[in-house]
Amino acid sequence: HSHYDHILDAPYLLEKTQAHFYGSETAIHIIHSPQINSERLHRIDYKKKFTRGDFKITPFAGEHPPHIFNYIWANGKRDKPLKKPAPLYQYKMGKVYNFLIETPEGTVLFHPSAYPSKQITDVLKHKKIDILVLGIANRRSSLELIENVVKPSKAQFLITGHHDDLFEKMKLTKKAQQIPLLLSSDYDEWSEALSKEVPSLKSLELTYSEKFKLPK
Repeated sequence: HSHYDHILDAPYLLEKTQAHFYGSETAIHIIHSPQINSERLHRIDYKKKFTRGDFKITPFAGEHPPHIFNYIWANGKRDKPLKKPAPLYQYKMGKVYNFLIETPEGTVLFHPSAYPSKQITDVLKHKKIDILVLGIANRRSSLELIENVVKPSKAQFLITGHHDDLFEKMKLTKKAQQIPLLLSSDYDEWSEALSKEVPSLKSLELTYSEKFKLPK
């Protein structure tokens, strides 16, 4: 989705590289810039597969958890380009996606939302996942997320996401990284539940630029 904490740096990266951007209509309106060739901006939609090189990517509908009670901050969509600089509330959420990424070396499910979605439940009945990337912030419960996404995925490896506090600086050393944790992630409770419910799952805590290769 296109809340500011997910998309704010994308125009900068697109201006510095020749990368292509894929997102909802709202996301493309937010990304829009005279410095970015519009031919590199691609609108995507649920269940419509696209490819880049050896990657086959299928977007599926996701569900954004409420920020407080039943309220989602900056909900809604944009139907015209965002003039920047802009206040953060104008970075509307737009459509929310989960992504199935199929490659010759393995299959990745990128599930940034901490709420299970019906479309992903259906996908997991027919697909085996090698790596699950899973957001855990503002989840209803760890058990629900484990029972409805982690276990059905039958993933070998898990990378937890959206548990860091982006308002705090990360401390990096040559040997380790210290990530400031988001209060709504309750990371310790999540880790305990995961160890208890799926003890065979290997949870990866990769540092930036660290390479990980699936075992054959």
